[in-house]
Amino acid sequence: MQGFVLISVYVIDELAIGPKEKKMKCTSLTEVRTQIDVLDKQLIALLAKRQGYVTQAAGFKTDAAAVPAPERAAAVIEQAKTEARLVGASPEVVEAVYRAMIGAFIAYEHELLARRSV
Repeated sequence: MQGFVLISVYVIDELAIGPKEKKMKCTSLTEVRTQIDVLDKQLIALLAKRQGYVTQAAGFKTDAAAVPAPERAAAVIEQAKTEARLVGASPEVVEAVYRAMIGAFIAYEHELLARRSV
């Protein structure tokens, strides 16, 4: 069990973002881009996981009017901006990314509902 705890702490530490992050100092633009590509793969995997939950959420909604949920979207965006500040990310960038992501998932949910009613 102790090995699991040590591995868990290591993984959590490696996933940390912000001031505590062990930032790799890149020595070239190619190296920077390689690191960004690694992060992008992780982001895509997380988006796929989020899409799975969005798909489940759509299953609970009976009509298109239930999809946007503006109160929920606003709360998610505010929470993301708060988290951004805590980890040293730009709240403005995070907000823009979240607005785009939420908009895309709303369109995805509408598509799922439309297919279901055919």
